[in-house]
Amino acid sequence: GHAVDAAIAVHSVLSLVEPQSSGIGGGAFMVVYERESGDITVVDGRETTPAGSSTDLFYDKDGKVMDFLTAWQSGRSVGVPGQVALYGKAHELFGKAEWSSLFADAIELSENGFEVSPRLAEVLANERLRAVVNLDDNPDTAPYFYPNGEPLAAGALRTNPELAETLTLISEEGANAFYEGPIAEAIVKSAGAGEYGSDMTLEDLANYEVVVREALCGAALSYKICSAPPPSSGGSTQNAILGLYELMIEDLAPDDREGKLRAFVDAQRIGYADRDHYVADADQVFVPAQDLYDPAYLKVRVEDRFEPGEVPTPGDPGAVLRNEPYIDMWGHDMTDDKPGTTHISIVDTYGNAVS
Repeated sequence: GHAVDAAIAVHSVLSLVEPQSSGIGGGAFMVVYERESGDITVVDGRETTPAGSSTDLFYDKDGKVMDFLTAWQSGRSVGVPGQVALYGKAHELFGKAEWSSLFADAIELSENGFEVSPRLAEVLANERLRAVVNLDDNPDTAPYFYPNGEPLAAGALRTNPELAETLTLISEEGANAFYEGPIAEAIVKSAGAGEYGSDMTLEDLANYEVVVREALCGAALSYKICSAPPPSSGGSTQNAILGLYELMIEDLAPDDREGKLRAFVDAQRIGYADRDHYVADADQVFVPAQDLYDPAYLKVRVEDRFEPGEVPTPGDPGAVLRNEPYIDMWGHDMTDDKPGTTHISIVDTYGNAVS
């Protein structure tokens, strides 16, 4: 098979064994490198906002902005999932193995049980998390993650026959089985439940489309670096971080490991401050993705190193590159980024790569 086939098989298993980080109810970006042609393709399967959503999405019934926990755990935060559609599109473009075979391991583990990892067990047992997350209260999730009121223990065997049933349907009928019929109906019903339910409709699911995009590429440390364009931040941020790092280590001795470590951390902090301010959905708003790693901008931005206790702030590529400041086109939001995602890297026997 192709690296894409392996990536689909791997992620379908992660949906089962690592539900705290990703799953078929979410979305993803896939960057594919074809060894023979040298082509790089980005498949965008990110979640989308339901068509009926409006600007008051995160206001409560009294017209006030919801607090984070209420908004986060309500149906309002549920996007139209793109992961399974991404599987289908990527397999259509690159797949070599039989579609149904890609889900065999995930189905078998769901039916016969998987061993709960220490990481999953630790997340479920975390008292601070349990105090704010509704997994142990929700009647649909509590019996699964907290049997008899206790969090799953590391090493325990956990089956998931419902996921096996879902993946079997997808493997037999294709990706569309997730977006039409009983699965789609269950998603809409579940997401729409509660005081602040989602506006998602069956039409939202049926109309979901994966987008094939060109990669964003740059150069640093003698490498050509390519990753996903907006709405992903991969292409601009990876290039910015490595471009900044290259500038920071120019005058360091080859054996200055502490200096290089500090430089790498500083480069990431600066790169992420810009990412958090500027990167959004370029289909909806202006995103200066290439400006963020333009060498002329990085030469100025590299001077903005922040002390360990400081909160890094964004720069202004517009002012540097064109003498046209544009930093205030975006709202200044210093909200901490919440962790929770998965990254998979695969190279196949032909030299094709998937990220």
